[in-house]
Amino acid sequence: MVRLHMKLAKDILLRKVGEEAVILDLASQRYFALDEVAADMLSSLLETETNNDALEKLVLKYDAPREEIRADLEEIRLELLGQGIIG
Repeated sequence: MVRLHMKLAKDILLRKVGEEAVILDLASQRYFALDEVAADMLSSLLETETNNDALEKLVLKYDAPREEIRADLEEIRLELLGQGIIG
């Protein structure tokens, strides 16, 4: 799951609202709401150099099995890529 640093795609706005996050795609005028865990996963992907670094950050924060966190992180990463939110 090693990958280069992720970043928000062009025309994407990200705002934290409490512990959650709201994403607005200005081009398509779609918006997405992320719960606290998904918001943490997105932040970790954006703030670290690799997916493995993001995983390590999340493993330290959450009391869940490493493989479960890895699977959830990969699921959110693929969903965000598929929606054109990150790249």
